[in-house]
Amino acid sequence: MAIRNIDVTKDNLTFGKLNDVSYRSFSHMASFYGRFMEPHRHEGYFQLHYIDYGYINLNLDDSVNLTPKVPLLVLTPPSAPHSFFSTNETTGHVLTVRESLIIPIIEKLYHSNPNIILNKAVFLSFSENSEIKKNLDRFFSIIQSSIENVDTDQDLVLGHITQAMFSYILCKQEFKDSLNTTPTVSGDLTIFQNFVKLIEDNYYKQLSIPDYAKLLSVTESKLKDMCRRFSSLPPKRMIFERILLEAKRRLVYSDKSINQIANDLGFADPSYFARFFVRSVGQTPSQWRKRSKNVHNLYQDIHHMSSV
Repeated sequence: MAIRNIDVTKDNLTFGKLNDVSYRSFSHMASFYGRFMEPHRHEGYFQLHYIDYGYINLNLDDSVNLTPKVPLLVLTPPSAPHSFFSTNETTGHVLTVRESLIIPIIEKLYHSNPNIILNKAVFLSFSENSEIKKNLDRFFSIIQSSIENVDTDQDLVLGHITQAMFSYILCKQEFKDSLNTTPTVSGDLTIFQNFVKLIEDNYYKQLSIPDYAKLLSVTESKLKDMCRRFSSLPPKRMIFERILLEAKRRLVYSDKSINQIANDLGFADPSYFARFFVRSVGQTPSQWRKRSKNVHNLYQDIHHMSSV
């Protein structure tokens, strides 16, 4: 089972000439795709779910069977697989935005570690009377209004209000706390950011630290120093964390054999992959995969009952 990529432009769910923004109510999306939404991602797009009422069960990236409290905000980057089940009364909003509109905001607000937003799905629950909920309601009211009043300025309005809302969310202390991240001092940020991008492009190739240092035209000691200052992790650990994240994703959302997954991630010896996984997670790959099996079976049962 491959992770399905949903192209919102092909499903005719975007607005404007540039297909930069897709907005629908959660109820509309549920009626279009179903209340039982199988694992998927949106290549090239960030997606924001704002659930203001009801119940939802989430699988986000490597975390399965989450039942966070509503009201709820869920942010998924382009690479992050996600799936969910919601009840019929669940309501809210779904905003899908081309990554070129959002990445500049992330790079400015999280300049020391943009990877924390670019690669990991996150969620935030808040109270019914919170400032966040009141302001999100205002933002979505404006978005709905701009979509309903189609004119030549629609792209401009949608683009700016969407960027404003993402900026507001990413700046909130509650959201930052949910990431468990802290501000860092400025320094060789460009080189560090390029290292993060190189990891994303090459993590499955099992490149060594000297390989990365050579690609960045820096010494190994300089690379280690930058990683210590900007991420509090050594470069080897950053690479391992990305490999581990991908391993978890594929174990949960793919039916490939564990040996195949190990090979795809650059492990010539499947037993070494198993030892790597156990050291990092405390479970074998098969045990990790089994964690999601009951959840998927439950989803299938619910989906079958709802279609009868």
